[in-house]
Amino acid sequence: MNHFIDSTAGVQVRVFNDFHSLDMDSRTWNDLVLRSETNSVFQTYEWITSWWKVFGAQRKLLVITVYRDNQLVGLAPLMEEPARVGASAIKFISDGNADYCDFILTEPREPVLRAIVECLASRRTEWCSI
Repeated sequence: MNHFIDSTAGVQVRVFNDFHSLDMDSRTWNDLVLRSETNSVFQTYEWITSWWKVFGAQRKLLVITVYRDNQLVGLAPLMEEPARVGASAIKFISDGNADYCDFILTEPREPVLRAIVECLASRRTEWCSI
């Protein structure tokens, strides 16, 4: 797990590369889905983890969580997919198998989204496309 604090947005960002070290349970994840604007079944913990168990073997998990005042306010359910040549491509978990993929964010969305994008940008040498 990687961990850093974005003091400009007042949020804490954590990056997880496996579900076992993820610092939340299904209820916490799904509560965020219910509070988000998109609220899709394809964003639920059950869908994401089930897809990962079936299709995740050749991929690397990249789940980014965003907290404000110790409350989960954002989640980026992503994965690194190996490229044929060069660095990996970043995609949403279940890309190509779900009707809807998106970041899971609560209001205000902008600082949470900014924290996710800045986290991805800080790792830009690890991937070639997103």
